[in-house]
Amino acid sequence: MDNVAVDNATFTVRRGIYGLLGPNGAEKTTAIHILTTLLKSTFGRVRVAGHDVLKELGKVRKKIGIVFQTPA
Repeated sequence: MDNVAVDNATFTVRRGIYGLLGPNGAEKTTAIHILTTLLKSTFGRVRVAGHDVLKELGKVRKKIGIVFQTPA
């Protein structure tokens, strides 16, 4: 059996400051790791500020800032 995380997630976020909230095990950390180029997505399309996180990770990293609640 394959492990699936962040299945069928779709959202659009406009410029600003946001928090990602949800219960334990909701794959928040996995989603953040994918969005911040720390983990590669294996399926689907992920874009940040118009840039593909797999093909343009340098450009993505220049557009984001992230602060974790606890050291990661």
